[in-house]
Amino acid sequence: MYIVGIILVLCAVNYYVYLVRDGSDLGRVLWIVALDLVLSWTYYICMRRFGVGIMTYTVLTGTLLLVLAAIGDLYTFRIPLELIIVFTGLSLMILFLSPHIIWMYNLGIAGMVFLVLMAIHKLLRGGIGDGDVYILTLITLILGWQHMLLTFLVALLLTALVGLLMMVVKGASKKTMLPFVPFLAIAHLIIILI
Repeated sequence: MYIVGIILVLCAVNYYVYLVRDGSDLGRVLWIVALDLVLSWTYYICMRRFGVGIMTYTVLTGTLLLVLAAIGDLYTFRIPLELIIVFTGLSLMILFLSPHIIWMYNLGIAGMVFLVLMAIHKLLRGGIGDGDVYILTLITLILGWQHMLLTFLVALLLTALVGLLMMVVKGASKKTMLPFVPFLAIAHLIIILI
């Protein structure tokens, strides 16, 4: 259960990035508390659904990645590079340790997802950010392309609904930017719950 230790290290990185380096305020402390609650809830759901095993820690790792990235995206419209680096290493470790994941397959699919999304990013020039591409690639690597695709589609629907609501209620324009990773995190949690 080395993964539990690694997740604790990731939480420490999160505390450093969001509290120490960028300064602490009540809002950020509340986000950390919310993060802990979401992870505890996800762990409970996974334990009931999958039991003790690598699948529980795989889903928990995906949830941790999305929630931490969502916090960064909400505050700064960017995802900390430290987070991408740590989760890339963790994703590769999970691939190699998991007996029921064919790592070459997941690595190849994640590479294709990265290339397609990066091409879309370059063509749309701002429609999807670099961080969104990295997060979706890591989700593909950790949880597989089916989960990534479902998460992506639900997140697009949620984003469209919130965008429409903002246009109706606040009078926002079509050019109003919304951070996409929080919608990915919510979609991921909805999929786990179902």
